[in-house]
Amino acid sequence: MQDGLKDFITGLVALAGLALSFYFGSKTKRRNDKCDDQNEASELTRLGVMLGFIRDDVVEIKSGMKNKQEEDKDTRERLVKVEESTKQAHKRIDQMMGYRIKPPDSEA
Repeated sequence: MQDGLKDFITGLVALAGLALSFYFGSKTKRRNDKCDDQNEASELTRLGVMLGFIRDDVVEIKSGMKNKQEEDKDTRERLVKVEESTKQAHKRIDQMMGYRIKPPDSEA
């Protein structure tokens, strides 16, 4: 009977070891999952902040482009006025010099 008792105790110790290994394994898995969740949340927060910076930069670039487009529009309008003024000035100069339609050295 002592062999049976030894086998029973050995079996009981083996079952206790198996139960403890499952318990500690599941506890470790939960702890690792919690750490993974914290790391993932931290990474998502970091990415969110980076996307916020990128969004702010895009808004700033768009604003700068809009200002540049307005400046270009103003420059084009001024250039058209200068060209018109130049054309009128040439006509007046030609009239003052006595050239009505074409300069004297041009061939008709």
